[in-house]
Amino acid sequence: TTASGLADFAGQYKIHAGGWQDWVSATTSTSAIFNISVSVGQTVYFRSRARDIIGNLENWPAGENGDTSITIIASAPNIITAGNTSFALSNWAASFTWAHTISGDDPVLLVSLHGDGDYLNANSVTYSGQAMTLAAKKIYNQAFNNIAVYIYYLANPPQGAHNIAVNIGWAFPFAASAITFNNCNTANPVNLSLTGVFVENTIAMSHATTTTSANIMLVDAVTYNKPSFISVAAGAGQTRYFNQESTGQWFGQTNDLYAGASYKSAESAGLQTMGWTTGDSRTSVQAIVALNPKP
Repeated sequence: TTASGLADFAGQYKIHAGGWQDWVSATTSTSAIFNISVSVGQTVYFRSRARDIIGNLENWPAGENGDTSITIIASAPNIITAGNTSFALSNWAASFTWAHTISGDDPVLLVSLHGDGDYLNANSVTYSGQAMTLAAKKIYNQAFNNIAVYIYYLANPPQGAHNIAVNIGWAFPFAASAITFNNCNTANPVNLSLTGVFVENTIAMSHATTTTSANIMLVDAVTYNKPSFISVAAGAGQTRYFNQESTGQWFGQTNDLYAGASYKSAESAGLQTMGWTTGDSRTSVQAIVALNPKP
């Protein structure tokens, strides 16, 4: 009697309705990497047969489905999500710092600045000493309607709690907000073709943009000239994360202003709007920035 046992085995594959192809042969390994390109929606079938130590060879499994199979499906899209927020009000200072915490994967930090158009002229904005990039700004100066808004960004900022530092060059009050977004395309964070700035004098202002791909995150910041108290509301589908309504004045600032910021996820390509409504007509400036999702 001759003892028998497994000597080795071979494996084949086929893609969709194609023919069987050799994959591994004369192997005793229990795993292998399948590095052959397969299209989304196709099924890959696998089969194996063994050979014992005296040379007996097993038949391939009957049927076209082999031993097992796997169907390739599209990966889930990367959805940009909103993370930590923070805000600050300067107190007649030419520079100002406040703490903001970064967490999560593939982050992009946005900072908005709001103030008087005569004096808010940001020279630099940094996070943990790293320079942030200006994405959009709008300044409007006419008679007593002096208002300004800026949006800065930084891709892959350091994780943890660090300081945002703003230098405006003038000792004058201003408001600022910060927000982190995750699952962003940190190599190409801002979609410049969808970025815009506007000035309005109306009760309901709305600006449209057309996204050409899904899961773009639209973020806007507004500054209103607000000599008397009015209600301010973000547009449909927008989540307001910054809401600085001053019923008096920011540290005695000459012009009473309103500062706000919001975001909206454009889950599908097409026409998108970012807008705000007020109790009556007020001059406003708006900056809109679009963030690209992680590829």
